[in-house]
Amino acid sequence: MSKISSSKKLILEDLPAEQRSWMKKVIEPLNRFLEQTYFALVNGLTIRDNLKAQISDSTVEINQVYPVKIAWTLNERPSAVLVALIQDDLGSAIPAYSMTWTIDSGVLKLTFNGLTATNKYNLKILGLV
Repeated sequence: MSKISSSKKLILEDLPAEQRSWMKKVIEPLNRFLEQTYFALVNGLTIRDNLKAQISDSTVEINQVYPVKIAWTLNERPSAVLVALIQDDLGSAIPAYSMTWTIDSGVLKLTFNGLTATNKYNLKILGLV
């Protein structure tokens, strides 16, 4: 894929003279749109602001009864549920684990394998529609 051009503005004077009068009304809103789109596409898109997604933070004890339940507040089912962050309560990364998920009546149900049953874990779960 090629890099996005930094040219993000149409200039009225670049157009033929006979088109300038009616194009003036089009160019201003179009330039605003092009500028916003350019800045969004050049490191400006975020999951939280630009994608239909839900990010949930929670702390769980793995010795609790499975599944871990998280309320799903979006009006569509997720197509993917990912662990964006998992660390123990001391802040250490977790080297190997797996997670499966289901959704039922607006509740995400997560089951983890490979975690120590006596620890607490900080989770950041990302659900994408």
